[in-house]
Amino acid sequence: MNFKQLTEKVGFGLAVVISYQKLSKEFFNELNFDEWCQVYWNAPDESELGKLALSKMSETAKTFDEWYQVYWNAPDESELGKLALNKMSEIAKIFDEWQQVYQNAPDESELGKLALNKISEIAKTFDEWQQVYRNAPDESELGKLALNKMSEIAKIFDEWQQVYRNAPDESDLKKLALSKMSKTVKTFDEWQQVYRNAPGGIELKKLALSKMSKTVKTFDEWQQVYRNAPDESELGKLALSKMSKSVKTFDEWYQVYQNAPGGIELKKLALSKMSETAKTFDEWYQIYQNAPDESELGKLALSKMSELS
Repeated sequence: MNFKQLTEKVGFGLAVVISYQKLSKEFFNELNFDEWCQVYWNAPDESELGKLALSKMSETAKTFDEWYQVYWNAPDESELGKLALNKMSEIAKIFDEWQQVYQNAPDESELGKLALNKISEIAKTFDEWQQVYRNAPDESELGKLALNKMSEIAKIFDEWQQVYRNAPDESDLKKLALSKMSKTVKTFDEWQQVYRNAPGGIELKKLALSKMSKTVKTFDEWQQVYRNAPDESELGKLALSKMSKSVKTFDEWYQVYQNAPGGIELKKLALSKMSETAKTFDEWYQIYQNAPDESELGKLALSKMSELS
């Protein structure tokens, strides 16, 4: 089998590994970066060929991504790794490239400081300024700048939520972010986030709970409204009623039963529906524990437990 046939069968990199001793010096001199990468990936660890391939990768690397491949594969704290990282910094132009340099530069190094400075000079989008914020030292001027830039660019709910979470407590920026969150809300989950973040008792919390009730679609969402509604409020009663109308499973009927006030028709209905959907021993045991003493339902539950035990 010649080299071309072998390459078609197992791929270029493995073909070189298999034929290493048979291939000429001229063959290796003509390999490009990508081909040396394939050889490196297929060569045995710590092998002569693997070391040669990594060395040749560094000789043929030209672009940022190629030097990043060299850096990624170089031994930890090796001279080759340091060379590759420096080459990355010489070539880096865009935000993501400087971010890679920053993430891999040694802590407190001059290269790390340079990369962070470059990142802040290039940042334009919300996500990029958020990266600057995350990279900046705690309570630094750069961190404050990045957070302010985030607030200047923020448009959608998730962006304002990130500003809110990172703004200092009681700050005007935190209040602004919460207000903006309430103005960009579209979904139940987003209104729930506004409700959770709004200080207790203020109008925004009441508004959020009301909006949650208007965007509800599922049993779980009505359950969230019920849990947060004031005791004995009309909203709480509405939520409990809606829960009972959107129930499908035993566990959901059990939730209705637990939340319904004692003695009312809804509690009796829930217990009855639990018996219609019960299938397992544990479910019948739940019914038995909650059925009135000496009731027909309690006797039925005991019988079902006996059948399933």
